[in-house]
Amino acid sequence: MITPNLLKRLTVFLGFFMLSGCFEKDRGRGISININDSKKRGVFITEYEIKQKLILGDSIRISPSEVWLEKVWRYDPEDPSNSISKNNNTYQVVLTAEKETPFSVSGLSFKYTIGVNSNQYLRKCGETCLIGDLAEKPGDTLLYKLKKGAYPNGDYKKEDIFAELMLIKK
Repeated sequence: MITPNLLKRLTVFLGFFMLSGCFEKDRGRGISININDSKKRGVFITEYEIKQKLILGDSIRISPSEVWLEKVWRYDPEDPSNSISKNNNTYQVVLTAEKETPFSVSGLSFKYTIGVNSNQYLRKCGETCLIGDLAEKPGDTLLYKLKKGAYPNGDYKKEDIFAELMLIKK
């Protein structure tokens, strides 16, 4: 049975719990705008280059100007121009293109995915940006298969793969 005293304590606890969530000091996850920005933030790991630009008809054009690996970071709550690394054991690979030649990835996530499983795939982070999360530091080569289908769930047939995107450490 809920007594008035228990109800009062529960209300105080829930109120404190909700207020502490409102004042969370973590900011949004960040993505460096280029390699120099990544280096300034102290999260840069290494640079990659694309083995071959990927152009398939009008719907897919992936020709990045810069590709790099960086530590996952968040904006500093005291100074948003600064970054703080919350978890040094997770990484993100970032591909950026020039504004004049943005990525053309129409149908991404609906008709096809760049990657075959949820541990290694690329998604859009803007007109000129693709990003992928990595649970561990990768080796010298990253290989992304372009697969027909809406989600990189790990289940695919060989005939579902229609292209590959290879990134090689510089």
